Amino acid sequence: MLLRRINYLFITIILIIVYMHIGTGLYSDDFVYLNNVPNWTLSSLKILWSGPQCYLNIPTFLFYFVQIYLIGNNFILYDLIKIIVLLFSLLLTYRFLVDYISKHRAILIAVLFILYPIHDATNYCPINQYQVITAALVMYAHTLINAERYFAGLFAGLFASFFSYASPPMVFGLSIIFLLKKNYKRFTLFILPQFIYISYFYVMKLIVGVDTIRTEHVTNPIKYLKFYTLQVLTGLDVAIGPSFFLKVYYSIVNLSLYSAVIGCVAVYIFYRFVEIKKEPINVALLWGVMAIMPLTYGMFALTGHYPQMAFNLGNRVTTLYSLTLSFLVIFFFMQNKWTSTIVFIIFIFSVLGISDHWKAWNKHQMSVFDNIRNNRQLQDYKGDKVIFVSGNQYSKYGKLSHIEFFSEHWVPNAVFRLALDRNDVTAMAINKRFKYINGQLVDTRSKHEININDYINVYDSEKDKLFRLDAVEINSYIDSLPPDTRHWVQMLDKENFIKKIILYL
Repeated sequence: MLLRRINYLFITIILIIVYMHIGTGLYSDDFVYLNNVPNWTLSSLKILWSGPQCYLNIPTFLFYFVQIYLIGNNFILYDLIKIIVLLFSLLLTYRFLVDYISKHRAILIAVLFILYPIHDATNYCPINQYQVITAALVMYAHTLINAERYFAGLFAGLFASFFSYASPPMVFGLSIIFLLKKNYKRFTLFILPQFIYISYFYVMKLIVGVDTIRTEHVTNPIKYLKFYTLQVLTGLDVAIGPSFFLKVYYSIVNLSLYSAVIGCVAVYIFYRFVEIKKEPINVALLWGVMAIMPLTYGMFALTGHYPQMAFNLGNRVTTLYSLTLSFLVIFFFMQNKWTSTIVFIIFIFSVLGISDHWKAWNKHQMSVFDNIRNNRQLQDYKGDKVIFVSGNQYSKYGKLSHIEFFSEHWVPNAVFRLALDRNDVTAMAINKRFKYINGQLVDTRSKHEININDYINVYDSEKDKLFRLDAVEINSYIDSLPPDTRHWVQMLDKENFIKKIILYL
């Protein structure tokens, strides 16, 4: 009977994940690589190493680039890969958990971890899936070593550690389980691959000169403390603060009728087939998954970047400690059938609403893509002047900006070249970040400057219109563009103490 229930649950999970991801497509940097990678030949695989950071995460970039090279413009196949990756990761997470807790709770934690609402960028944007793959592979290495399959566990641990920079918090967090159980041999074998990776990371960082992955703040304790404090505060906001509740609320608002019906069916299956029984908490497992959270904060604090967030593609940084949050939700908020059902209702309608938002935005992106391809002015465009693209910077999640599209200059450039099938056109974003100062158009965030003598060409992607804008009118035009609110803190008054604290940090 238990096996039959488990099978029903897995079949339901597979069907829901398939439904959630079919029709979600590509986003942001995906278009950049889609524009570049098809130019590969067997003699030019060096494109893999076009950025020195590739050397630090070779499996990630191979996985990503190879699928783009093989798939090309067959967008549905990217969705299938997303589904396979998530189901594979869910299975490895379940297999890890079932060594310590009941099967039903293991399934619930695995599903919650994989689909947790705060890290949807990991689920839907192909370039971000490395986070969940890395976490799952680390858990699988732990499972193998726990089963005394030491050689296989070491191999899996090496692959997991080298797969991406995301591995250290998972490895060191879950190693505590072995330490508390006084399994020192397993502890040593589990963390050994991670020390090999860290040594490799710092050696290669010096050799290839990586500037995009910053770790210099480890030698500046004051700066590091400030960055760590920012990580903790933003982490609390994402876990139990306004960002989390706004994410859930706007997700449910995005729910379509079809998804609402599917959600109701999922709730019935949950109520009918999932056993909710009180069980003692495995203390070693609790401390292991709890440790992932502060370790994740510590890793990102080293960079001086990547605060925790629930919106934008940057929310991939919350993936790892979503395992911590999932564990806490299942063991402390799902103690009986009624409370468990209420939590599940919120969860399932939230993640289905998130899926509907990504699907809708993907359709919108494709319509913009078609507009660019069919625009006669763009087809006939001559000269080497940059085309500045306004509009469609982000999807709108209620009052907040969510999924990036034309917000960074490299994305409109790639989209224009793909849509127009020509490489002699250069496009860049123009938005509220820009100011025209003394003959230069300045991106106030990146400090990038472009000399403008007389006029610029602007493509309004909302109106599908290309027009000339004289230099004296640039600032007025920028002022007329809508703001992009990426965090609720931006809605606060300048004198608000929360905003002051964040700016200080």
